[in-house]
Amino acid sequence: MTKKLFFLTALFLAFACSKDDEQKDVDPIVGKWTTTNVTEYATITHKFEVKADGIMVMEHWGDANRDEVVSYGEKVGECLYVWKNLQTEKMERMLYKFSYCGYKGNGDAEWNRCDEIVDDFELLQWQYPYYTIFKWDITFNEDFSNGSGTHYYRANEGDDEITEYWGDLSKD
Repeated sequence: MTKKLFFLTALFLAFACSKDDEQKDVDPIVGKWTTTNVTEYATITHKFEVKADGIMVMEHWGDANRDEVVSYGEKVGECLYVWKNLQTEKMERMLYKFSYCGYKGNGDAEWNRCDEIVDDFELLQWQYPYYTIFKWDITFNEDFSNGSGTHYYRANEGDDEITEYWGDLSKD
């Protein structure tokens, strides 16, 4: 009986997985982020939710001067992106690449090509050249629970290229 109890205990311990072990497998970019760009005219803030399944959602807020539909500050939908980590292992400083792949409007507007973009990040680059691909350069703390960095816009160049500065980035 003692041998069976010892064997079962050893078996359970061998397959046990703590929450810390599960967290080590999750990319540290997963979570909620904010980018801020201060210009001479305004401070522009974007909110993002980066998901472990490789999709990122950016809230889209209406601008009466551009959208001619809603008043400024009203949420009109969500822009969808796929993301990938350009590093092969966890490091203090990491570079991520994002590609626009869909839109969910508050009304009827919706399209999603995220499954196609996962295999070809440049697929929609020429259809949406201004915001198709961008990059985040992030420095994480020692345990990867927090990070900050820079958001680069119009990053339609190779993986090693950084193009235009868009704003500062922080994890919420």
